[in-house]
Amino acid sequence: MPDGDRGQNPAGGNGQSEGPRHGLAKRIGGLIAALAGIAGIIGLVVTLVDRPEPWTKADWVSEANAVCEREIGTLSSATLNSRSSLSAMQTSLRAGTLTDQQIKNAAWYFDAAAGALRSINGEIRSIERPESIKGDVDKVVDGGVGASNAMSRVAGDLSQVSLANPTQSLRVLNAADSEIKKVDPLLSQWQEGLVALGVTSCNT
Repeated sequence: MPDGDRGQNPAGGNGQSEGPRHGLAKRIGGLIAALAGIAGIIGLVVTLVDRPEPWTKADWVSEANAVCEREIGTLSSATLNSRSSLSAMQTSLRAGTLTDQQIKNAAWYFDAAAGALRSINGEIRSIERPESIKGDVDKVVDGGVGASNAMSRVAGDLSQVSLANPTQSLRVLNAADSEIKKVDPLLSQWQEGLVALGVTSCNT
């Protein structure tokens, strides 16, 4: 065999250099596959670590109590003033000294109470609700809407009273009295519903 043909394989490659090159390629390929697998595992771990914990009833209660603690003072003052203004109206009415201004003051306090309750109720409605208590929360919030609407109707009726027009005033005061009788029971139901859910900071 001629010297020039020694060491040549049929494909024309060099048998002594092809083996190591092929082994290196396999090793690099295996390393790339291993790194890809590690990257996938790391990605899964990061995803699991970054995934937020499910929102629980305890989370909802904590947020709702925070809303009440922040807002209840305004509602308490407004409801107290509305009751005091009604008491003052009754005293003045018996004494024959009732004035339009006293009635307007009562209307203003009821309107303020309605606004304060609407504000608290709206914030509670906006808190994320876990499915386990969603229906109960909706029921309580709807009750709060009913209470605030009753307060608003009282305010609207009282604002129409004019002692210069006794006939109309009597009709409007009767309507206001009907709504006033609804306010405390509705407000109590709202507060009791919150307490049943664990929210204890919304009592006036």
